[in-house]
Amino acid sequence: MKQITVICKGCKNPVQEITGLLGNNGVDIRDIGFQQFDEDAVLNLVADDFEKAMSLLSSQQYTLLTDETLLIKVEDKLGMLAEISKKITDAGVSIRSLALMKISKGDNVVTISTNNNARVREIYKNQLVN
Repeated sequence: MKQITVICKGCKNPVQEITGLLGNNGVDIRDIGFQQFDEDAVLNLVADDFEKAMSLLSSQQYTLLTDETLLIKVEDKLGMLAEISKKITDAGVSIRSLALMKISKGDNVVTISTNNNARVREIYKNQLVN
């Protein structure tokens, strides 16, 4: 799964602008995060049609960054995120982003992007969702 980071300079309503642009053009947003910094904003999103989303966003002159995101199914337990972080960094891999998604009682999915996703795929090969 690929994540798109959209940097909006001076956008009046960046969430509406981005979600409207994609939704009005048939792109389904699967996950989104948003942060506002004065007149600038950063949105991180995952879309069902990565290429179309990139094309639409590029056509509007947004600054875009992309990154592959891995989905790892994990047990819901205290300290689980710390355990994952330690295991990955002990393997010499740097974490770029990490988010937790609750999927059911007892299980979670962690979305993670690193500087060495191939290594993380090896470490969590039996728990990968994608």
